[in-house]
Amino acid sequence: MESKVVCYGEVLWDVFPDGKMPGGAPMNVCYHLNQLGIRSTLVSRLGRDEAGKQLLDFLSKVQIPTDYIQRDDEWPTGKVLVGLDNEGIAEYEIVKPSAWDNIQYEKPTSALPVLVYGSLASRSEVSFQSLLKYAAMSSLNILDINLRFPHVNWTTLGQLLHMAHCLKINEEEMDYLAKKIDLGGSLSEQFNRLVEKYSLSTILMTRGADGAICWRDGLMVEANPISIDVVDTVGAGDGFLAGFIASDMVGKNLEASLSLATKVGAWVAGCHGATPIYDEFAPGLS
Repeated sequence: MESKVVCYGEVLWDVFPDGKMPGGAPMNVCYHLNQLGIRSTLVSRLGRDEAGKQLLDFLSKVQIPTDYIQRDDEWPTGKVLVGLDNEGIAEYEIVKPSAWDNIQYEKPTSALPVLVYGSLASRSEVSFQSLLKYAAMSSLNILDINLRFPHVNWTTLGQLLHMAHCLKINEEEMDYLAKKIDLGGSLSEQFNRLVEKYSLSTILMTRGADGAICWRDGLMVEANPISIDVVDTVGAGDGFLAGFIASDMVGKNLEASLSLATKVGAWVAGCHGATPIYDEFAPGLS
């Protein structure tokens, strides 16, 4: 793989009340990274069905490499039923099984510089074991924890955390971790305990209307929220993560990287779906 970033996990259709749109957190991150100028590829699996063909066509259209998109003869292309409340906050019903529950390990021709993964694709043992092999070849593992209940297994989650170097999390997920492993104390103390327990170098936390925080090597940086009219929150966190990675990889400081992350996340929340078209109004690295 010659890409700078490899995103591992689900690619699927987000099915809204008014139609369907391409989705899946790893695919969303991959999409935004490529749009922001960071060459990225996706490791996933689609059904050998019409829904899978349509997703392949979309990936090709937005220039996401499809070399590592596997096809499954038995399991269907994944889909998520998306409901939105009055404030555009998304709720998800994730169909199981899906083709991305059956991702097979295909040995890369070279080491992976950066691997981005979430917890959802590890709901199946097959995809989880494949992920472990890819993570062992990566120089930098980034976990977008992306908890989707009931698809959460604490034992598996602990392994995902232990192999991560960077953790992206939101407030609700942080509350879950704090209770699950009894972090206690202030937010800063919780970060320090997480870092000590899992040997993390970086933590990114989105806080909705309160902005975002980045902790790295004992330094904590905060970003103020951006006021927008929310259309839906689908993929906003994925855009946030991609914005941070893209800026961080070209050597920007934490303040600049967190600022771009916040801008991209807010921009996505102000659009319909997780992969809005980049135009003159979209945030960029310049």
